[in-house]
Amino acid sequence: MPVLSSVANPDEVSTKAIRRARAQYVRRWNPWPVCILVLMAMVAGLAIAWPKSNYDGAFYTALTMPTRDDVALHAAGMAFLDRDPENVGNPYRDDLRTHPNHFAQQLPFYAVKPLYVALLTWGRDAGLGWRTGAVLSGLSFCALGWTVFTWLRRAYPDGPATAFTAILILNPTVLQLVRWTSPDMLAIAIAVAGAFAIVETQSTALGLALLLANLWIRPETILLAGFVLCALLATRHLHWMWAGGLAVFAVASDCFIARNGYPYSVLFSHSCVQELTAPAGVNLVLTPSVYLGALKHAVQELSFTNPLLSFPLLTCALQLFALRRRSLAAAISFAALSAAFLLFLMVPNFESRYFLSTLLFVPALCFLVEVRRSTSGSSLSRDRAEPIGLQR
Repeated sequence: MPVLSSVANPDEVSTKAIRRARAQYVRRWNPWPVCILVLMAMVAGLAIAWPKSNYDGAFYTALTMPTRDDVALHAAGMAFLDRDPENVGNPYRDDLRTHPNHFAQQLPFYAVKPLYVALLTWGRDAGLGWRTGAVLSGLSFCALGWTVFTWLRRAYPDGPATAFTAILILNPTVLQLVRWTSPDMLAIAIAVAGAFAIVETQSTALGLALLLANLWIRPETILLAGFVLCALLATRHLHWMWAGGLAVFAVASDCFIARNGYPYSVLFSHSCVQELTAPAGVNLVLTPSVYLGALKHAVQELSFTNPLLSFPLLTCALQLFALRRRSLAAAISFAALSAAFLLFLMVPNFESRYFLSTLLFVPALCFLVEVRRSTSGSSLSRDRAEPIGLQR
């Protein structure tokens, strides 16, 4: 009687191994990151192909010019505007179109973003031309989307993380900003990346570096940086000497940036009371009655049905749930909301683009991730990261 061999056919073994490897590869292949990458590439590509020539872009374009002649600066700005026939005029804009000296007097409002102006200048010299602003905004949109997706993936499966990411980054204000030549999209991306580095990774130094660098793109982000320093100090993730030194650096940077700008009274009047066609020749004094009148008008125009405003209200109501754990995420979320509130008190003009990072992205991401981990009992937390300047 023949003896049955226990040794399998080598060819059959290799075939099964190949099939098993292919099956494991198919199971491991994750379509969700590809979906979010394709979505971001489509939005950024469309924005770069069809950018929006807004008035902010005209002023930034003029600042990139090597000349300081009012007529040449005005011609460069108007050439940028004329690329978009949809630019609608008003008395303020009509005056800027016909008076080169008035146009030049608007530039100090925008020269206080030196890093963004430098990036535009480098892009223009590299051959990107008038699309440089749209390219920067498109790349910033991609960086923002990937940061949001990476942040949410730390607490949610890839499917829900992709859905939440799409909801956040396809905000109508974001889709508008991605087509503009303005520093808003870049500043939002850097602020969210800094918060992510602090909350979710062991890179407190990197996060603070990003937030402090953001001052050179939008000086008002010093409020977010300052409240984040307070949150890190309160949660013992930062030594008081480091916090004090970084705070002094932030204030010194803001003072250095604003040295060639207009005083606060002129900025307040231009943003909240009436647009000034010739701010250089105006000597304004901000009185309590003017401030309270502007604040009352801004509060009356607030719509509590606006998702940008209603979401932080819901977040504030639910923060007590997260604060009971005294987590760093709750502290950073509270810092972002505090920065938004103080900015509104300083400049009561609720334009959505100024509040996206502090009212929407940072609080929403901190809250969504914190609630998920609280309900699932996850131990993944940034709170055990090594503090700066403190000994365990």
